[in-house]
Amino acid sequence: MEYYQTAIQQLRQEQSLLLKKQRGEYEQKLSHMQTLVLEKSFIQSKLEVLKKSYDALEIEHKSLVSQHRKILQQHDSAAEEQNKLQKTYDELMQKFQQQTQQLESKQHEIIELKVMIKTEAQKSTSLEQSLAQANDKIEILRYDYQFIAQEKANLEGQLKQLQMMLSSKKSIVI
Repeated sequence: MEYYQTAIQQLRQEQSLLLKKQRGEYEQKLSHMQTLVLEKSFIQSKLEVLKKSYDALEIEHKSLVSQHRKILQQHDSAAEEQNKLQKTYDELMQKFQQQTQQLESKQHEIIELKVMIKTEAQKSTSLEQSLAQANDKIEILRYDYQFIAQEKANLEGQLKQLQMMLSSKKSIVI
């Protein structure tokens, strides 16, 4: 009986330690997931800002292209203003190139952010699956604990019956 009591007590202690350890791990995973969600929100808001900036740059780019065409038409029709128009054209081309470089840079940033978002989404999905598996393990441990508690109650009942039988036999012998 002492062996069973000791075994049950050890089992309880092991289960308690295991539950505490798992709870700590799950809380750590939950904290990590919350951090990932915040990072994802930050990246998405940054992506929105970059998209708006990209759209504005694209509109400005189209506007500059349109201005460039007008200047070329004026250049063909007004040879006496060629120097003045050439200077304006050069300035617009420089700005156009800067805008094109900025636009390409923003496009690269958007691509990188999309990749990051996809990666974070995959991480989030993986963590959600891990959490679901961990919750399943907790349910199994709870079931096992209830089963062991029932077994303990049964053993205690049997022990009381044996004690009663022994005490009744002792009283009969005496």
